[in-house]
Amino acid sequence: MAAALWGQVSMPAYWRYTPPAPSLLLGLDWRQASQSSLSALAAASVNLEFAEQLGSILVTAEPGAAKGRFLAVATGRFNVSKLRRMAAAEGARTVRFRGLEIFSAGGVEVTVAGDGVLLAGDAASLRAALERGGTVTPRDSAIWRQAADLTRRYSLWAVSTEALPVASPLLAGVRSFAGGVAFERGLQLALDLNTASEDSAQTLAEALERAPGLHGLVVRAEGSDVRLTATVDAERPEASLKKLSAWILAPPEAAPELPPPPRRKTILIVGLDEGTREIPLRALQR
Repeated sequence: MAAALWGQVSMPAYWRYTPPAPSLLLGLDWRQASQSSLSALAAASVNLEFAEQLGSILVTAEPGAAKGRFLAVATGRFNVSKLRRMAAAEGARTVRFRGLEIFSAGGVEVTVAGDGVLLAGDAASLRAALERGGTVTPRDSAIWRQAADLTRRYSLWAVSTEALPVASPLLAGVRSFAGGVAFERGLQLALDLNTASEDSAQTLAEALERAPGLHGLVVRAEGSDVRLTATVDAERPEASLKKLSAWILAPPEAAPELPPPPRRKTILIVGLDEGTREIPLRALQR
């Protein structure tokens, strides 16, 4: 029954290491990324020199991710000897768990679980992943169904049942999101954002209409949801994405300066023995 449910949603086998009820899933098809105009950005974002071949990466976080619970699962061909040397150079300590070598440093643990699977995460998450890695557990919740659909449509995708994990005043009202970028179709971007109300969605949609670095931008507010589609500049993708990220993370616009208070209307009477006299106009209108 479990295998049948797994097959129904077409989930890759290496997803069995992931927690059954995550709040965030982020996936990357490394092969497509390395062949796209974002290849330089992808190579610079992850230090996997010990990977002789890399396929896909899936990052997960459980509810309350602020506590540091996360797990990354990567597929490919990994040189354990080179990983061991890199870990030693970084001062990582080596522990063993379920017959596997685990390299631990700075609160993060890394191991090659076999079958071309690399795991990285905090100690509790990594050990839980190794415990469940030998079994196939059905994934039939909404977030997993979304993930299965997104991974078929996009090279880079993300889905979350919680607020966006970024300190952005612009996106502070977003309660959940899903979307991705299709590298093979000219870096096409699609994003669905859920907010608390129709008014919040309308305000967010109006703000996103000014997003820089995108072509063919279309933003629609539908109830409490905001849907965005656009194309990233394929000739300058890194510059475009950096410009967009900086705009999203920018502090709120400063409040506009209020105009100076109107000058009081008065009548000046000059030439009096006692000097110039100023009479407020309102005193004459009583």
